[in-house]
Amino acid sequence: MTSSSHTRTGLAIREHIESIPVFPTEKAGPIPTACNPAGCYPYETAIKTASKSELRDFQMVTLENQFIVATLCPDLGGRLVSLKRKNHDGSVTESLFDSGCVRPARILPRGEFIGGGIELSFPISHSPVLLEKVLYRCITEDNRIAVQFGERELRFGMQWLGEYSLGENDDYLTQRALFHNPGTKAHPWMSWSNAGVPCAPDTEFQFPAGPVLRHSSKLDVIDWETEGPCTQSEISEMTGYFWQDPDVNAFGVYTPSLNSGLYHIADRDQMPGIKLWSDGVGRDEIWVNQYTTDNRQCLEIQAGPLADQSIKAHLSPGESHAQIEFWIPTSKRLNIRELDLPDARHLPELRIDDLFSWAREESLEIFKLLLAAYRNQEPERIPNAPGEESNLWAPSGIDELGDAMDWASDVSGSSAWRFQYGSWLAGRNEVDAALKQLSLSKDPRAYALAAWLQHFVNKSPQSALALIESIPDGSLKSKQQIILLHLEVFRACDEDTVEERQKLLASLSDSQDDQVIEEKAALLIDRGQAREAYDLLINHSFQPVHQRYRRTELLQLAVTALGLSAKAALPELVGEDTLAEFGAYQEYTS
Repeated sequence: MTSSSHTRTGLAIREHIESIPVFPTEKAGPIPTACNPAGCYPYETAIKTASKSELRDFQMVTLENQFIVATLCPDLGGRLVSLKRKNHDGSVTESLFDSGCVRPARILPRGEFIGGGIELSFPISHSPVLLEKVLYRCITEDNRIAVQFGERELRFGMQWLGEYSLGENDDYLTQRALFHNPGTKAHPWMSWSNAGVPCAPDTEFQFPAGPVLRHSSKLDVIDWETEGPCTQSEISEMTGYFWQDPDVNAFGVYTPSLNSGLYHIADRDQMPGIKLWSDGVGRDEIWVNQYTTDNRQCLEIQAGPLADQSIKAHLSPGESHAQIEFWIPTSKRLNIRELDLPDARHLPELRIDDLFSWAREESLEIFKLLLAAYRNQEPERIPNAPGEESNLWAPSGIDELGDAMDWASDVSGSSAWRFQYGSWLAGRNEVDAALKQLSLSKDPRAYALAAWLQHFVNKSPQSALALIESIPDGSLKSKQQIILLHLEVFRACDEDTVEERQKLLASLSDSQDDQVIEEKAALLIDRGQAREAYDLLINHSFQPVHQRYRRTELLQLAVTALGLSAKAALPELVGEDTLAEFGAYQEYTS
């Protein structure tokens, strides 16, 4: 279904709707993800993906000239879902991986990663709005068409804008981005343009020479020309490669069996970051399989303004960052040392005035109503705070919201707004102030969030335990998320809590959720039932999860107690990876 289209001088831009199978996700629960390494406040975290899909409509925008057809999806965070090269024989070659569905996998920051296409991430390595609707606009000029997309993100309140454009005679796609901090505090950020491309064992890697940081089950530095893999078939485990001193500013991959390739080029001073990520051939292919339905494989080539993903930069108040890069789809092998950097001096500058504001009004409406009541000092217009089932938490990126919630809590006596104020403070890493506000609230969620902060941030399990046990009886106390927190805090206590944990797990006896199985295995180990724990772990069908190693640790404890070989404790047996610790992927670490 086409909503609109524009054609000019051989260029065409078209807005249309496509239906895509979506596998729904189950969210963690009503307690905010503040200071939580498994999430990104104020966004929800997914803990499970359904086994069945449902069709949903998605907004698309397609750009086309005589060489290229590019399609963007604003409803998937602005992901470029297709980049095709028109061939001389009338055929087209797709250079991006398309899974044919939206099937989220347990990868940070929200447990809802999907592969393929080109993802522009900000302010962390995978975009928090990967599956969310962002704003967009189409631009048509005499010799260029473009689609711009973006939002003001909820975590820090920073603005980001991405743009894809085609000139009349361009055989490459131009990508630009602008990041801006309109707030009063400096905020950390990183950004990587992540292209998921189809691959096979014969996929060839064409990357610069020089030293490369290799991130797999170990961290080391290799010389790419003498030690780097030439094809996908030479990689046996998931591995990330970061170029430290590349000799050229272009890179790409080409797969002869698919007659498909994608290359990237940018100014090295502006975009020094070059990354190749592959799950390899064999054991780790499962990490791609989980977001597809047909086991086709995908690898990622990435570029960014930082050297690697172990670090973040900071944007000061009023500071902006702009970048430009180019993607070249092809049906034949190219030589990266013969690629010329396109001249982009004719492009109009991206301006602060071009930036987008908040997207997804439905999640902000209550907070905007509160701000209006506060600015006009009209207590009678204070809206009811979001309820327990809404999973809406005060956006930490709206600076004025703190004063408004403090005022609303005082004049209305609302414990729910006091809870929201405490959540907002925790989301801004003001933990002591958050605990003070949460202590003034009688909202059951306030006790639970305060318990998490005492446990994870203050390392005080006894304080956390007292808070959990003070939660008023009701629906919240029986939520799985709260019971799992209770169990985790019990495990952190010095005294024996086996009996208490067993009683809690009895209330979850019918649950087959992954974290419940983990807690059952931990209890069995602590009761000396290592064989039962081992059997439970290796016979449960875990959904794979990146960079979380609780199951592997439990498996190793059981294996050690049973005197089994090291092969009985392999991470792949329980759906975890073997990556060495590295990177700034998590917002919080313990």
